[in-house]
Amino acid sequence: MSDLVATLREQEQAWEERPLVRRLYREWYARFLDEVERTLASGGRLVMIEPYCSPISTPLYRGLHQERTDTAADPFAPDPEIAHAAFDSNQALPTLVFFRRVAELQLRWPTLRLVEQKRFAFLLYPLSGGFTRRPLLPRPLYPVVRLIERALRPLAPVLAFRCLVVLEKS
Repeated sequence: MSDLVATLREQEQAWEERPLVRRLYREWYARFLDEVERTLASGGRLVMIEPYCSPISTPLYRGLHQERTDTAADPFAPDPEIAHAAFDSNQALPTLVFFRRVAELQLRWPTLRLVEQKRFAFLLYPLSGGFTRRPLLPRPLYPVVRLIERALRPLAPVLAFRCLVVLEKS
């Protein structure tokens, strides 16, 4: 059992240190999108699951998460506050780019079409403990909470903790 726990901890550490998703693109989102536009083949897609800053999740991210949550930042400008650590970045950037500044996204990268944007994870994600904390919900209750989440879908803009974003190159 201790080998399994050690392996899971190593995998969790590797996940938290993923350089592209956690550091490179959040240093300067515009540079990341330039690279996506340059490297995706026509019809190619980029699929991302990212934090979403809703009125409920934003204060919780700010209070309980080690990564900065600055919803007033310019998502297309270089970020001088970022050093070289993964958690120096701003986890509000996906919300700003793909939900609040979509018109600017489309003007700057007209070949990258936003084909899907979905907000989700109202209860299950925070109750799961995220990537580093223990779950707050006993496993047998997950199906019940999943049903509650389905019923809460109309409130996604207010409750969501995560988002799905799909870009397709035309």
